[in-house]
Amino acid sequence: MNSIFSLFQKDYLCDEKTSKKLSGRDKLISKDIYRYTQSLTLINLKKNNIIRVKGIEYKIKSINNNKVLILLNAENGQKSQESYSIIKDYLQVKGFDY
Repeated sequence: MNSIFSLFQKDYLCDEKTSKKLSGRDKLISKDIYRYTQSLTLINLKKNNIIRVKGIEYKIKSINNNKVLILLNAENGQKSQESYSIIKDYLQVKGFDY
């Protein structure tokens, strides 16, 4: 299940939730049988995108595993590290830079 998530996580910002539901019981060995469900949400951000946060333009340098964006300031090249949960309210995607 985690192989699909790990493929997307390398290049995209994504959120993954796994839940289990009791689906039955094996009478032979007396163990519960669970059905697992994985929810994968892709957020429309990628490396090298240009975004605007609170009026300042940044270029996304990389995306870490725990939804931390490493950003470069477009004006002076200063590096900063921000969590997606903090900046999601102020985020505007400006465009792509290939």
